Amino acid sequence: MVSSFLAGCLIALAAIIYLSVGGVVGSLLFGIGLFTIAKFGLNLYTGKLCDLTIKEGKLAEILVGNCLGTMFSGMVYNAFGDKEVIARANEIMDTRIETSWISLLLYGVLCGVCIFLALRLGSDAAVFIGVMCFILAGFAHSIADSAYFFIAGRIDSSIFWWKNFAKVGVVAIGNFIGGRGFSRCLRYITSRDR
Repeated sequence: MVSSFLAGCLIALAAIIYLSVGGVVGSLLFGIGLFTIAKFGLNLYTGKLCDLTIKEGKLAEILVGNCLGTMFSGMVYNAFGDKEVIARANEIMDTRIETSWISLLLYGVLCGVCIFLALRLGSDAAVFIGVMCFILAGFAHSIADSAYFFIAGRIDSSIFWWKNFAKVGVVAIGNFIGGRGFSRCLRYITSRDR
């Protein structure tokens, strides 16, 4: 759980950097989160989806740990951080709320494929390029969205916040379908060719 928590903290840090810089440069710098997680072998939900030896129960545990890490980091930043960065996180969450459930699922699937490629192509550059691709294309990463949710301070006493977080859940399902599904398809193709 500690590894998952730290990975969530790193994605929150990457999200803060992206929100601070924005654009192409911000999307490139966001890659430092995934790069560091990969180098230290930390447990990131979207990264571990590609490992077919990890069971779904363990993936759920990793997802919870990641969300706890983004919650801790995001809530601390919301309390003490730059108000302009927090406003940008709110803009992203507003966009997520306005996006249909099926579109979010699709964006999650496509992001899952990007993360699979980023990690499985085997180079440091691929990690940064894969991250840039999903951010610039507008695809949805569940752990990054969880970070935006908490940075934006979307958790409050109203019932409305559940809809925000439910959308993060839909993205997580899409990431699962994209990352795990693409991995299974490639394994099937390579085993059939043998």
